[in-house]
Amino acid sequence: MESEYAALFINGQQGCFPLTVLRALGYPQHGPTTILCDNTAAQGVAHRQVTLRRSKAVHTRYNWIRDRCDSGQYKIIHHKGATLDADCFTKHHPRLKIRHFMTRFQHEPFQTNKI
Repeated sequence: MESEYAALFINGQQGCFPLTVLRALGYPQHGPTTILCDNTAAQGVAHRQVTLRRSKAVHTRYNWIRDRCDSGQYKIIHHKGATLDADCFTKHHPRLKIRHFMTRFQHEPFQTNKI
């Protein structure tokens, strides 16, 4: 949970700069920015819906994302981890699932070169 919560913190901080630039250019955003997360525990801690025993050991700077969710700047939505494109780079998958991921990243269908 801590690594996912830290990732929410990093993504939230990186999202602040483009929002500030767009606001300065006269294009303010109406409503919260959506961040997708595949960890329900991290999402619950960020929205203050869940209090975990081990969440007290999380570094306090990561709670910045919690404050931004409270203020309405960010909204964290659960997204099923199996459907995330980044999943193919971070986890081990069977061959058929790897081929499925490869077809999503290519413009033409995946073809094997059999010799």
